[in-house]
Amino acid sequence: MRVDVQMVSISVADARALVPEFQTRQKANAAWARLQEMIAQGQAELLAWPVVWLRTGNDRGSSEGCLEDRHPTEYTPPMIPQTISTDLPPHPVWGSNTPTAFETRNTGAMLDVTAVKAAGDGTEVDLAIVSEFSRRIRTHEWRIQRSPLGVEGVATQPDFQTSKVDTSLWLHRDEPSLIGVFLQSEPAPHVELHILHARVMHLPPGALNSPAK
Repeated sequence: MRVDVQMVSISVADARALVPEFQTRQKANAAWARLQEMIAQGQAELLAWPVVWLRTGNDRGSSEGCLEDRHPTEYTPPMIPQTISTDLPPHPVWGSNTPTAFETRNTGAMLDVTAVKAAGDGTEVDLAIVSEFSRRIRTHEWRIQRSPLGVEGVATQPDFQTSKVDTSLWLHRDEPSLIGVFLQSEPAPHVELHILHARVMHLPPGALNSPAK
């Protein structure tokens, strides 16, 4: 079985037209074809497209395409200089908070799939899916209160945006299934879609265990 999720960013106006079509089985294939045209023409952004190959019968697979984002989480405030000079202003302002602890967060796409079972003829499959896309959208500053001598500390923290689906479902093979719709306000108003395809291929008994010739 081949399972993939296409993660796409489109405008709010386009989402209003496409989402109802994806939710109607008779129109889903046409909506999928239209979305591919939009990606090719630059009208939609392909964020990620993870793919997992696995066998049916509680077989599990995952795919990740991540960038590690390391950022500070704890700080010590700026210290008053130990050396006093007549050249210093009466109320100096200098220095930043010093990072003392860091955290690493993965940004990008992740797909985790468990193929529970398939119908006898393979037309329908039962899947447990976790589909996730995360990215840093901005970094903001915050400041501590000034000391009596005017010492002020500055710290920065990132803001992340995550779209995640965690579900189990029966679906028809070789048909696009819209499993996630996320309205996001940054970096500009847009809608993120997660669209799943499952393709089942029948192999002769023992084919996966046969030694290569």
